[in-house]
Amino acid sequence: VNEELYKSWKQGSSTAVVDRPSDEVECTSSVVSSATPVRSNDDKGKTIKRKTYRILSELPLEDWVLPDSCLQKTAEVVAIVEKKNSRLATGKLELASSTQRQWAKFSPTDSRIPRMMIDASQLPNDFFDRPQDFAKFLFVAKIAEWPENSLMAHGNLEKQLGLAGEIDVETEGLLITHEIDTREFSDEVIACLPSVSSEGGWQIDEEELAKRRDLRDEIIFTIDPKTARDLDDALSINPCVDVDGAGKPGWEVGVHIADVSHFVYENTVLDEWASKRANSVYLVHQVVPMLPRLLCEELCSLNAGVDRLTFSVIFKMDDEGNVYEEWFGRSVIRSRVKLTYEHAQDFIENPDKEFSESEVSEISDDTTVHQIKEKVLQLHSVAKALRTKRSQSGSLQLDQPKLKFALDDETKMPIGVSIYQVLSMILMKAMELARYFCTGSVESQSCYHHFALNVPFYTHFTSPIRRYPDIIVHRLLAASLSYCEPSERTVEEIQKIAEHCNDKKLTAKKVSEASAETFFGILIQRVGPMEAKGVVVNVLDAAFDVLLFKYGVIKRVYVNALEMSQEPLFLESPNRLTLFWNTDAGK
Repeated sequence: VNEELYKSWKQGSSTAVVDRPSDEVECTSSVVSSATPVRSNDDKGKTIKRKTYRILSELPLEDWVLPDSCLQKTAEVVAIVEKKNSRLATGKLELASSTQRQWAKFSPTDSRIPRMMIDASQLPNDFFDRPQDFAKFLFVAKIAEWPENSLMAHGNLEKQLGLAGEIDVETEGLLITHEIDTREFSDEVIACLPSVSSEGGWQIDEEELAKRRDLRDEIIFTIDPKTARDLDDALSINPCVDVDGAGKPGWEVGVHIADVSHFVYENTVLDEWASKRANSVYLVHQVVPMLPRLLCEELCSLNAGVDRLTFSVIFKMDDEGNVYEEWFGRSVIRSRVKLTYEHAQDFIENPDKEFSESEVSEISDDTTVHQIKEKVLQLHSVAKALRTKRSQSGSLQLDQPKLKFALDDETKMPIGVSIYQVLSMILMKAMELARYFCTGSVESQSCYHHFALNVPFYTHFTSPIRRYPDIIVHRLLAASLSYCEPSERTVEEIQKIAEHCNDKKLTAKKVSEASAETFFGILIQRVGPMEAKGVVVNVLDAAFDVLLFKYGVIKRVYVNALEMSQEPLFLESPNRLTLFWNTDAGK
């Protein structure tokens, strides 16, 4: 192995050629793990310990006969077309050595991000005199460059956040490193909002009412988490004596979605901000909204007892879930009550119980709790029929389990944890994520098919308060129904927006999960270790991933952090990691 390959090993990329075909080199990262089974099959009867050898030239010559798995296709990065990663990281500062005062070492909290060298000119004034005092602080640094002759990247210190382990500090770090826009909405954005008087609030004008189907006399309600403030979908159901035109009885079911597109016009400053944020970001204890709170918590939110503008889908169906007739259009509704998941579940589990008014949220317009309960039970019956029909078609249930924390009212620190009772499937890890795209950018309609749902056409529509793609779909539907003119945006513009929304959707998911993990870690620090049963779901050469059933989280366990009686043995195809535990008492 020549000097160029050694240098490529340090930099994490291989461009050199050894005595192999021109496009293949020895895969240095797999050498040790692959050498182990090779040695175990020879006549010497001994193994090579992990990390004993770093590169091929350090291996004894007799061990250079490696399997084809140690050959790897190589390439060279010639340009970065678009920079999507912020290169920001939270972490801690530490001395590079006891005598080194030209720079300090920055170790990111995320072990996947490389360590950085921070020049002394950027460090706190007295860092070198009392480095131990700064070890408990969290900083933000950004990778600036990575010179060829440097073992570590060079970085810039961006900000000192505060004490590590504090909720506000950890949360700020999450938001900064993932480039979540937390700015207050500008005056130009606020100017796009309707005026709301302090006396009468906001009222729908008569001209707008005349354009819509009036559903305010229908018993309509929302079902959301207890803490939800942006209520963007509501439901209704009524018996129907004839759903197929031949006297077959069934149901008329309504799904009513907040008409956000009525307030967010295309190409306005408000629209520009919403498109850049792309979605709301949900953390354990706070939300970074996509839209100003006047819209997402008041004017667009389908709050009980007030008139709200909606897009409604109303369809007739029988008891088996067969749909016979649909209606799409703009409407106005008046929700009767904000139900929580717990309320709805209580109705379903206790259908014969007479609930009192005090057991649910305040109900408006003289509607009774009994009427609400009956509507929930009717919807549950329809839902069961649809669920059965869906499972028979081969669809998958892929809801991700989410940690739910009980927080102290004053400190907002976690004091307990549970999990939303939803089904988790490890199959999700191997599946391609659903992505937004503009239909005009693909040649075949086969790309439209949604695998998990097993439907030929699928798009988001029901959460326009928190997802920008839903607003685009609302505008398209409005144009198709002649409520407004079609959008002037080109296919290329829509596709670019779709790709941006894909990136932001993934980022929001990462931030939400990281927030839950942060609270989970702080809770463990406060209450002590927790025991939980788990199952190994992924095996690597020096680590394995474990799913904890009780909490629905997957955590990586590194073997070098375990107390072993001897070095672990890793075999490939399929991956198998053998651990040798110390069986002494208390181990």
